[in-house]
Amino acid sequence: FTYLLQGQMDSALVESERAFQNDSTNYTTLQLGATVRVRRGDFAGARDLVNRLSPYDSRTLWTLAVIGDTATALQRLRELERKRPTPWLSRTTRSFVMLAMGDTTAAMAALERATDANELWPAFPGVLDPIYDPIRSSARFHALLRRVNLPLSDAIVGPRPVRR
Repeated sequence: FTYLLQGQMDSALVESERAFQNDSTNYTTLQLGATVRVRRGDFAGARDLVNRLSPYDSRTLWTLAVIGDTATALQRLRELERKRPTPWLSRTTRSFVMLAMGDTTAAMAALERATDANELWPAFPGVLDPIYDPIRSSARFHALLRRVNLPLSDAIVGPRPVRR
């Protein structure tokens, strides 16, 4: 995860493969492995990994939307919201899907509602995660970070280069 956050995708892939050797069923290994593959452009590999996760997992829905399967991501998001009117992290999950689709306005609205509902979005998966890259420089995102008492450090709001 540290390599992913630093944009060191080759090293992130090596560590991801090592994690799979240790336990190919670990949920976090699958989630982060999918994210590494997305960042490397390996959409088929990312899809393979998220197919092993819950179909309603936030990382699953983000991955599906990022790789272009927005219809499935949106359908599952609607199902999630319909099954449980106020599911745990549903607003955060909505924000992830919207970020993946490039709808930063809807993503910010979902994060603001998540904050109002006391969802733990700043800690899950954490504001350094590449998921937040599309809004990282947004004044609206910065205001939301201040609202949840997070410092506006370069690590959080600065550019996040991807290095192979």
